[in-house]
Amino acid sequence: MNEKNPTLVLLHGMGATAQVWEPLIAASDWPGRIIAPDFRGHGAAEWHKRYTLGSLASDVIDLLDHDERYIVLGHSMGGGVGLALGSGFFGNPPLGLAVLGLKIIWSEEDLIRIPKMASKPPKIFKTRSEAIDWFLKLSGLIGIVDPTSSLVERGIRQIEDGWTVSQDPSSFHTAPRHFLESLGSITEMKIPMAMALGSADPVATVEDHKLLPIETPVVFEGLGHNPMVEDPHLVWNWFLKFASKLS
Repeated sequence: MNEKNPTLVLLHGMGATAQVWEPLIAASDWPGRIIAPDFRGHGAAEWHKRYTLGSLASDVIDLLDHDERYIVLGHSMGGGVGLALGSGFFGNPPLGLAVLGLKIIWSEEDLIRIPKMASKPPKIFKTRSEAIDWFLKLSGLIGIVDPTSSLVERGIRQIEDGWTVSQDPSSFHTAPRHFLESLGSITEMKIPMAMALGSADPVATVEDHKLLPIETPVVFEGLGHNPMVEDPHLVWNWFLKFASKLS
């Protein structure tokens, strides 16, 4: 691999699939390899018994060569996995980490609601369109991605009784229980880090980010929780500016 062209690793958020990165990949001109996996329990990936940020980070490391240089761009939960990778505990850490829409504050209601969601069986729908609508809601893409878009393809699947989403409900255990533990690792991060969020993001705010020992995040005016889908060129230019400073 060309030492000047590290691999770009794109990590999606909870409930989504790696297809959310397709608009950004189309807008990019990355000279190196690009890896955008479906996390375990999402999309085309297999379901597992264990869902933690560490297990997801280990899955990512398995996709890389032992000495492969790489940069991570993670969205929401994918940013949490990026933090785990940045610790270096699971393997060679990235050269840098850029995070979009990171949820910092988890309310008591969140801590009660999320485990309940994880314990429920998958919803089964009679029609494909109903399953698509549920997938778009779970992934935060409702109103952003057209139900007929190819971006929904791996988010749903047909089963004997009808249609359902591809996500394993148990994967909700990844957040917030294990994510909260990872925030403390930011103080020990020894790699460059950049954060950004949409001004209309319902789960992330600049005020929340002030609780972390990092620079103030960039705010994309008018965008929501999935800015890489809403305005991929804007997000790509932000990321490229960050990546260009890495050695």
